[in-house]
Amino acid sequence: MRDDLEKLIRDTSLVTLALAIGFGWSLYQLAHGIAGTLDALTAHLPPNTSNPGYIGVGAYGGGVTWISGRRIITLDGILQGLIELAAVTLVAVLVQRRRARTAA
Repeated sequence: MRDDLEKLIRDTSLVTLALAIGFGWSLYQLAHGIAGTLDALTAHLPPNTSNPGYIGVGAYGGGVTWISGRRIITLDGILQGLIELAAVTLVAVLVQRRRARTAA
């Protein structure tokens, strides 16, 4: 297995390896954001808590967090993961275009 990994690293450019790490990390962040959203949805607030400044809400997110009934809805982590995934995808497309232009 070690020989296969060394061969893969020899055959793969540093840019491809960096993009693969970027994609993996952004997918991890997206999954972490989904888990955070599900965790916040399962949290029950005390009755008559409709104040968004409630002391416990800050732990779940920031700007894209609100209270609906006795549930906390937060989309911060999902948004962060999607932005990271879009940024890595954009870099991959730009690198591919540049490689195609230099190869032609």
